[in-house]
Amino acid sequence: MGKLKLIIVLVIIAFSVKENYAQYSFENRNLIDQQYQLVYAGCKNEIIISGLSDIHHAYLTSSASAVTQLNDSTYRLKPRYRSHMDTLRLFINDEFVQKELFLVMHPPVSSVRLGNIDSERVSIDTILNNSNLNLITESLYKDYEVIKSFQIIIMNAAGEKIKTFPITNGISLTKEHLEIIKTLKKGDQIEIGDIKVRSAQGMIRRKPNFIVTVV
Repeated sequence: MGKLKLIIVLVIIAFSVKENYAQYSFENRNLIDQQYQLVYAGCKNEIIISGLSDIHHAYLTSSASAVTQLNDSTYRLKPRYRSHMDTLRLFINDEFVQKELFLVMHPPVSSVRLGNIDSERVSIDTILNNSNLNLITESLYKDYEVIKSFQIIIMNAAGEKIKTFPITNGISLTKEHLEIIKTLKKGDQIEIGDIKVRSAQGMIRRKPNFIVTVV
């Protein structure tokens, strides 16, 4: 998270010196923490402008995004990848009233692990208590990637396959997975592979296989 924290600090510094004439609050509904004025390139960013409930004929322009107006106070932005800043301008009845600057972030690189396990060598009890696949990312974008499916292969200490399970949809080890895991011995291996995720852009991607070894 170090790189992301540095970016956030820079964003806070940059926006602490902007004009103080702001009348309306701009928030990106797709962020985990909506206090940051960030948008993600290539992704749908739903910007909510508070304080416009009694105002009609409002619209928003963007210097770096395609803008879709959902209603007077809600706008969907999709920033271009080569952009670094997105300048949003709010107009009411064709009159300019406010400008906001949003930092354009590139989509993050994520990895997959089993629950909260951050070691390649684990006990059976630890595996049983961490039976969901978990996406690890530095992104502030909500559900940037969602795990769709994976496959479990059980191997002995020599790397020989004992059992190859069919593709599992979702993020959880099944009852059948857990039953055979309970019987494993020291040195046996569990390979989690063929991991497919769906990105916020709607694309299906594969994540690298990984192996945990029973101790």
